Amino acid sequence: MLVAYAHMRRAELLAARAETREAQRAMAAADVATETADGVEPPEAMYWWTPGFGAVQRGGALALLGRHSEAVREATQGLATMPHEHRRTEWLASALRRVDPDLTGDA
Repeated sequence: MLVAYAHMRRAELLAARAETREAQRAMAAADVATETADGVEPPEAMYWWTPGFGAVQRGGALALLGRHSEAVREATQGLATMPHEHRRTEWLASALRRVDPDLTGDA
């Protein structure tokens, strides 16, 4: 899952630089890494990593690529699966603001 997170962060950085094709490749690599890690418990230091958080991260990359409606949909779906104790954290609020300034953990 660390590999999946690294690919998604790379996708965000590439999207911010308007490197659309490379960002899309990085998102595809993140998807493959996420599927590969399915069922694997994250290390304790990655307590925040859940499939829902991965979807919020993906929403951030999509937003940077100008795919706003997809970004909001992805982040909202991810948020719905996140543990309640994560929903009021600043790190999640920050990730949601990157998708859309109006998204909150209350959704």
